[in-house]
Amino acid sequence: MGERGETLDERIARQRAQHSCLKRLDELMYCMTITNQLSKYYRDGQYDNCPERFNRWSTCLKMKLSKDHVALALEEKEWRESVSGEHVFMFKPQYREEAHKRYGVPLPRT
Repeated sequence: MGERGETLDERIARQRAQHSCLKRLDELMYCMTITNQLSKYYRDGQYDNCPERFNRWSTCLKMKLSKDHVALALEEKEWRESVSGEHVFMFKPQYREEAHKRYGVPLPRT
């Protein structure tokens, strides 16, 4: 048990939550650096205005300022938008339904 009577997993989760917006701000600031901008311009012929990183940072701030149920909904929405919907593994038929119920893995299209 930790200093506040919390387990190690709870302490790690709390610290991650405290620093998640700072990490996202750091990613946004890196995106705006001259190194990244010149690299993007050299490769693609245009500058990077960093919309994904800005959206991730603003969503994090909204989650911090919202009530718990709203924050969870925002987090789930952001997660759903970040995944392709295709799962890395092909589940055996007997496990497909369980993977769908537990983890939201889409059922294969037939």
